[in-house]
Amino acid sequence: MYITLLVENYWNRKVVLKSSDNFPPQGWLIKPRVIAKIKKEVSRPSQVSFTASEEDGKTLMLNGKESVEVAPAASPLDVTKLVIRQPGKLLK
Repeated sequence: MYITLLVENYWNRKVVLKSSDNFPPQGWLIKPRVIAKIKKEVSRPSQVSFTASEEDGKTLMLNGKESVEVAPAASPLDVTKLVIRQPGKLLK
């Protein structure tokens, strides 16, 4: 089972994307103003929550929320889009 993410970082700073299963423990570092593709292999079909923060821990918004839950799929081609914005910035 896979969780494949297309992460769009519109924030002008590096962002740490973390998952509720803490794998990898340090999360993923996403550079400013980039689109990153992350493929995460999981052993269980349960949903995984993702959060985004600045390196200092300040929470950022993912798809307009503080966290997003993603269900694993059988195929790595099933992609979930996550858009990172600073707090208070809504998706257009």
